[in-house]
Amino acid sequence: NMALASYALGLGSCWMVAPILAHDEFSKILNTKENEKIVSLLAIGKPKETLPSRAPKKALNEVIKIIK
Repeated sequence: NMALASYALGLGSCWMVAPILAHDEFSKILNTKENEKIVSLLAIGKPKETLPSRAPKKALNEVIKIIK
């Protein structure tokens, strides 16, 4: 939801799981307690280039078929 919300605001986001691979380093940087564990990060920022526009949506009758 946060990635979608950032996109709606014209921001870019990147979901990262690096804290799983480099737990000790991230714990030092973020000053976490021993019982806290960081499993992912969501980086949000202003993209260097404009975000791609959405593809046009298909009409409902193009993607669904009702069988009676």
